[in-house]
Amino acid sequence: MAEPNPPDQQHLGKVLGWATEAIQEGENFLRSQVGFDKIPDVIANIMGDYSGDVTQSSLSDLVDNRLGKISTDLVSCLTDVKPFWEFRTNNKQFEEQAQLGGKLSLGWFLSRNIDLKFADVVRWNLPGGSGYAHQVWNEEISDIDLIAENPQDCMPIRPSSYISCQDAFGMMVRRERTVNYLRAKYPGAAGRIQADRDASFIARQRAKVQTVLAKLGMSQGPFWDSVGSKSAQTINVPATDLFQMYVKDNSKNESSRPVWVGEGNPETGKYPNWSYWVQPGQPLYPRGRNIVFTRTAVLRDGPNIYWHGMFPMSKLTLDPWPWSWLGKPLLHDCMPLQKELNRLVRGVSDHNQKVFRPDVIAEQRSMPRSAMDAIDTRRAGLKMTTLPGRTASIQEVKPLDASIAETIKFLIDEMDNLSGTRDLTQMMKLGQLPTSETVEKMIESMTPSIRLRSRVMEAFLREFAMMLLSNFFQFYDMPRRVAALGPEGMTFEDFDYDPGTLLPDFLNEDDKRNNIIRPRYERARDFLRMFTYHVAPGSLLSASEVTQKLLYIQLARAGWMDIWTLLDKLGVPNVGQPPAGAKTITDRLKAQQEMGMGMAVSPAGRKASGQQMPAINTSTGGITES
Repeated sequence: MAEPNPPDQQHLGKVLGWATEAIQEGENFLRSQVGFDKIPDVIANIMGDYSGDVTQSSLSDLVDNRLGKISTDLVSCLTDVKPFWEFRTNNKQFEEQAQLGGKLSLGWFLSRNIDLKFADVVRWNLPGGSGYAHQVWNEEISDIDLIAENPQDCMPIRPSSYISCQDAFGMMVRRERTVNYLRAKYPGAAGRIQADRDASFIARQRAKVQTVLAKLGMSQGPFWDSVGSKSAQTINVPATDLFQMYVKDNSKNESSRPVWVGEGNPETGKYPNWSYWVQPGQPLYPRGRNIVFTRTAVLRDGPNIYWHGMFPMSKLTLDPWPWSWLGKPLLHDCMPLQKELNRLVRGVSDHNQKVFRPDVIAEQRSMPRSAMDAIDTRRAGLKMTTLPGRTASIQEVKPLDASIAETIKFLIDEMDNLSGTRDLTQMMKLGQLPTSETVEKMIESMTPSIRLRSRVMEAFLREFAMMLLSNFFQFYDMPRRVAALGPEGMTFEDFDYDPGTLLPDFLNEDDKRNNIIRPRYERARDFLRMFTYHVAPGSLLSASEVTQKLLYIQLARAGWMDIWTLLDKLGVPNVGQPPAGAKTITDRLKAQQEMGMGMAVSPAGRKASGQQMPAINTSTGGITES
């Protein structure tokens, strides 16, 4: 963005004023959510930072950080997801695009470490109640990327429901960036970008000390103030908050001529695929509006760059409630139990120290004060002398009450129960189920909380996957698809009137009859509606994938499944490609028969009867014949 002229400056000033009000509205809304103020404390406790629990130096500061252990277990269990990247369509003409979407999604998921980034989304759920998967086009890597956003920095603008970000009027993301970084990225607005705070290490440490002392009702005093002021002069990193706002805007082109919306120059033909012309009377932002700004400058004011027209943020709330936008954080119920657990283990530690160094009680003037101070009851061979007629004794330490150990065990068990860790870890141990249990019984044995979290994650994945498919339509041109998938990355639509894209020229008979080719983003929006993303029920714990594998084995044994499809489903490497032209299961079965290949009966062991599906072997975890 170049330095604006006076009329544009006045317009940007109005935009900045409205955006500033949106910040205040969003921040006030988040602060009103129950548990929002506890997020920093929960994060600190997860990381083992219990510095807020200030104790005397002579007492134990032992911590049993069960919150950290529970957090790791929850993230591990909840991200053991085997998503079926399967897109379907009822229009047979576009089945190739559906298959391409599945293959591209799986490759992208693995090559960009999306599983680890998805785990970060779940991590934000634990202290904040919600996590956000911000799906963006990353210009630095020239690919679609996923950013796990902090719920403290994601502000909804006038939300109408708690389920999805799409139900709000707008969404705003805040990130801290150094002033020098922003001035280099937006040179046209460099003079208007001002610092909000000092992001140096000493400034952050000073803020941390202020928080601890505020809890104790104390002030820092002149010493730290002098040190902080001196350090601030030598170590200064000016930083500011960068806001990315996505908002719905019904503004129309009220002029009498077409208006160019977006970046690039239409006269030279060099512009990104999200820019477009708007005719008089038509909406300026049919896909929504995107404003990038700081508290002192507007850096970008243009259209939402994504063809799907949604806010590119999928909200994951594992424990949703209709009266809370963020939902109920999974760890908040464990906080009081963690504090009590720390008190008890510290008490046990202090008691043990008394056992090692019992108290010494002596009559006054029974021995010199220096001799009394030199006594260390923990040392072997202790000897004491007292004056005649004076006595000194070492006090016996009584054993702890048995209820303390029972209470500690109760607190640990209760934290596992409240967080759901116990249920999830039991479901992960599929091999410990009785042999007679089938995979369907495993799914049925899920507790209500696990079932709810599974449904929430499936709904989250559906929204996320449809955004991803649209981004493949928009950003993955034919050379990129061919590089990833080979010749199978091409479709008929790559060679039509609008070549190099997966979008067809005509989506309905009226357009085809009148030879009207609508803009790409309009065709992409309607084209996306022809596809659905399917998540198998119970995919939270991969149980449904086991069911499908067993089903494929049964079909192959009956002669209704080819070996290429079966081995690919089982994840066997180096299977190779089926013969050319054999794309369906029927074609592959014919090719398999021509090659003289089929299911062979193993000569070892009892022959399979084929009367029921294979069952899980509880001793080895493999698949055996019942």
